[in-house]
Amino acid sequence: MIMTPHKSFILYFKKFLFNNKILFASLCLFFFSHIGLTLYIPQLFQKFIDGVSGGLGTKSILVIALFYLAFVFFVEVLNTFRNFFMQKLSWSLTKALRSDMLKNLLQLDMGFYHNNPIGELVECVEGDILILSNNISTFVLDVISNIIILLGILIIVFLNSVLLGCIFVICSVISIIMMLRQSKKDTSSLETVRKNMAEVNALVTESITGREELHSLNAKDKILANSDGLHDTSFKNEKKFYRLFTLTMMLSQAITFIEKSCLVVLLFYLLKDAKLSLGQTFMLYNYFVLLEWPLEMLAQNATTFQGLGARINRVFKLYIEKPHISFGNKTLDDKTYSVEFKNVSFAYDERDLILDNLSFKINAGDHCALQGRTGSGKSTLVKLLLKLYEPQSGEILLNGVPVNEFSQKSLAENIGYVSQSIVLFYASIRDNIRMFDESISDEQIKEALKKSGMYEKIMALPGGLDYICEDGAANFSGGETQLLACARLFLKQSKIIILDESTAKLDNTEQEKIQLAFNELIENKTAIIIAHRTETLEKTNVKFLLENGKLSQGEKAELSEGGANETN
Repeated sequence: MIMTPHKSFILYFKKFLFNNKILFASLCLFFFSHIGLTLYIPQLFQKFIDGVSGGLGTKSILVIALFYLAFVFFVEVLNTFRNFFMQKLSWSLTKALRSDMLKNLLQLDMGFYHNNPIGELVECVEGDILILSNNISTFVLDVISNIIILLGILIIVFLNSVLLGCIFVICSVISIIMMLRQSKKDTSSLETVRKNMAEVNALVTESITGREELHSLNAKDKILANSDGLHDTSFKNEKKFYRLFTLTMMLSQAITFIEKSCLVVLLFYLLKDAKLSLGQTFMLYNYFVLLEWPLEMLAQNATTFQGLGARINRVFKLYIEKPHISFGNKTLDDKTYSVEFKNVSFAYDERDLILDNLSFKINAGDHCALQGRTGSGKSTLVKLLLKLYEPQSGEILLNGVPVNEFSQKSLAENIGYVSQSIVLFYASIRDNIRMFDESISDEQIKEALKKSGMYEKIMALPGGLDYICEDGAANFSGGETQLLACARLFLKQSKIIILDESTAKLDNTEQEKIQLAFNELIENKTAIIIAHRTETLEKTNVKFLLENGKLSQGEKAELSEGGANETN
């Protein structure tokens, strides 16, 4: 069965309600009690009016009045509890959906992110899910509530007067048709506004992420001009939407005024001809006033449904997105591993090959220096080994076993990567080093920091391990962030280490610390080092030079003159 976004949403929502059945049952209890009392209160009012006009005893009238006031009070109490449980259900749905969405996004391969702007993904996870969660539970219950109230009112009116019942039905149909026709225009305009909001959010996200590049390239004015243009477009579309929305409300009020005027005249003649009692007249008028709410809400529900339908499609299109990379269930149990690329070809766009029929083997325990110009395929080779992408042809082997046969968890635990761009999360140093694994003790973290040469630096920060990286890696130099990444790998005890040397100019002390940390990290392990410095070649026993996705292999002297000089 093909899983569409809407089918996926229905299954997800059913599962969510089942997992929160006590909360949902509590909501339904208050919800339907509120509907029942809302429909019954006008009948109490009829009894009160007829009792007063018909000479009923003072005591009986007082009892009816007290019941009426008590029911009005309980309706408000039930409404408060209903809103509380509805809000709680929305919060639970938001939390569950964001968590499940983030879990799915983190499993997707890099090819997905290559084709989807980060700003739009953030808008979907943050904006669409929030609006969807806040509205979907209330939407379902509102539709049920409004239909029940509408049918209940029509039945009660028909029981009192067939003529008025027919008039109520005609008024209801006219109101719904007029509002639905207008709401279609509102929905189209609203979708344009939401699209503009997504574009603005994407620009803001990307501008903040790339603020250093914008500053260095003096491109702030151009970005601001672009932002002003997007905001102007958004403002124009918002004005158009609110004009249409105001027109819808005015149309609704005009229809209601005409219907009320006709109803008052008709009720007057029915009362005059003694076909209705005074109490029935007031009751039926109250029901007509009460009828306005479900009619307006059903029209808004139709508009909301179209908007929610678009959001459901966006959110659950991402939710059902599956990675195109396959994994097995084997684990990396050996102490060391050989790495072999066998006839591997890869292209990001499936046209221009980055790696072209690449074959090489690094024996277990060997340290390989990988060199090449920018764009030669060094980083791509690493991404394939980390299984962030799948090659178009060929295979990658670890100890002769295809990498596809190993589990994702085992590969992540046993292949360690120190890149040039280290991410430090908005969290404590402790959690950044142990990657939120609470089973790792402070003593283990401190030992890893000592091995990486960052112990004194971290302990000198306010709070030490509790120091919060509020601005990511901004408070650390490029070399220091690489040392922190080394500390992470000392805790992981990975069996295959990949190091991407920093191309930045480092002072001698920092360079020495990095070299010592690298040496200890790769000891007795298979290592691939993307080398940017000639001295690195001195400490490796295998050297490869990548040129246009193909491999050249040579002695130390050749590569230090050819490859290292080119990359530096």
